[in-house]
Amino acid sequence: MKDKPTNEELLIENEILRKELSEKNNAELALKESEVLLSTIVEGSLDAIVAVDDMGLIVVFNGQAQDLFQYSEKEVLNQRVEILMNEEVRDKHHNRLKRYLHKDIGQCGHIGKRDEKKFRRKDGSFFIAEVSMSGGRKGQFRLLILSINDITKRKKAENDLIKVNNELKDLNKTKDKLFSIIAHDLRNPFCAIQGFTDLLNNNIRKYNIEKTIKFVEIINNSAKNAITLLNNLLDWAKSQTGQLDFNPRICNLNSVIQKVIDESKLQANIKNILINNFQSNTKEIYADLNMLEIILRNLISNAIKYTNEKGEIDIYSITMSDYIEITISDNGVGIDELHMSKLFNRDTCLVTEGTANEKGTGLGLLLCQDFVNKHGGEIRVESELNKGSNFKFTLPFKKS
Repeated sequence: MKDKPTNEELLIENEILRKELSEKNNAELALKESEVLLSTIVEGSLDAIVAVDDMGLIVVFNGQAQDLFQYSEKEVLNQRVEILMNEEVRDKHHNRLKRYLHKDIGQCGHIGKRDEKKFRRKDGSFFIAEVSMSGGRKGQFRLLILSINDITKRKKAENDLIKVNNELKDLNKTKDKLFSIIAHDLRNPFCAIQGFTDLLNNNIRKYNIEKTIKFVEIINNSAKNAITLLNNLLDWAKSQTGQLDFNPRICNLNSVIQKVIDESKLQANIKNILINNFQSNTKEIYADLNMLEIILRNLISNAIKYTNEKGEIDIYSITMSDYIEITISDNGVGIDELHMSKLFNRDTCLVTEGTANEKGTGLGLLLCQDFVNKHGGEIRVESELNKGSNFKFTLPFKKS
């Protein structure tokens, strides 16, 4: 029979029990204090905090996360974390989470750098966020803690800044091109006008009528080239700075083409070039009249410029399902493949002399490209060296 414990033994046993109870209470108190501290840190964080257990279920979802994702805590706790993710990449995210959760991440291991991810709100809308991941434990369970910071506004601001920067670069290129044309190309016709008018002024009584007429024709052509160039410069500048209004309306294609042909006859007659207009009077298109005339004027002027004397230019169109393709075809000198690749390139703008040494700037084709694009159309060229060129562009139309 076991001896009854002595008073001394009872006192020792009570002291041990008291210490064990005190240690247990202290541990429970410390645990509660740490949980309160953790909760305070999580709720006080400026980021959305989402903790996921080793089953991929959400176990922590702070107030910032509720505001960001538009879910209440009750709606997401014990739900799979994929509910917050972009559907297109859910499997990818799920596999990555599984890898992270099965790593030996320790009590508070940091995983990787901050990444940009796409998340989904309750209403189905998406946003871009910067995410950092860290690991931890809750009792026996491993946790993956996501710290999520919405950067949608920042990304938009960055993209807007890039867009503005690109626009400024384009405007700077436009300014440089305009100054270059003004300094060189626009100077040439005025120098010719000044030079030949000086000759006529000083020698008018010495020259015969044929020589005088020849000089007057040179002066006239130089003045016309200067006016054309000035008009193109003004239209180009307005187009690049958004000052050129776009006002499309229904108009008769044949009437517009014939008007531009009539304006170009003097230039064509100097080289005895015939311009044929193969158009139906019933074709109607939906276009900005001013821009359409500028497109046609430049393309017809170029065709005259690169066609030899007694050549021909044909203008015709074909009707597709929802647009009209207009072609200005000439039997002139044509263009080789290398030069064709530079025709509509703003950085390597092609400038060549015409068959009668006519000057140019390459600005006209860039204008045509801009104005055709404003209509939602396309412009292209087909050409064969020494056989001619076909410039084709498309515009929307109204069926007759």
